[in-house]
Amino acid sequence: MEPRPSDITQDDIDSWEAERQEYIACEAGQMLREPPAEVWYTGCWLKEQLLALGCQEKTIESICFAAGQRQAMFNDYWKIAKDALENYKKGIVEKPGANLADALMREKFGDKLDAHQAVEFLSDHPHPEKLWELFVLCALKGKSVLPQPPESDV
Repeated sequence: MEPRPSDITQDDIDSWEAERQEYIACEAGQMLREPPAEVWYTGCWLKEQLLALGCQEKTIESICFAAGQRQAMFNDYWKIAKDALENYKKGIVEKPGANLADALMREKFGDKLDAHQAVEFLSDHPHPEKLWELFVLCALKGKSVLPQPPESDV
């Protein structure tokens, strides 16, 4: 796992954590789980970096959502945020949604996703509900990577 950028200060973390706590308080009862602190921090950092480069708010939102989709599949949060920033600097902007969900599933599992692989991955994942959102996005697009529930012995 890649570490935080070295220029992040404790004041940054304190500020981002205050924002996270405010969000949690506002969304109480609406969330299955609180957003993980480190994921929240990567989003705040990425947004600040993009703003400093003059990136438009709508593009920032798109980049951050796409990075969040990637973070749901691959847990190297800071690497993903840093890569998203570097890609933006190169003119590459990943768009969130069903196409990205499909690409991430294929990147993670290959062209044929086995339902048992998916269930195993989901059971070990700290935020399985986020992964199911990706599966649903694939299903809405009619993609073949959507896992089927395992057959019941009952």
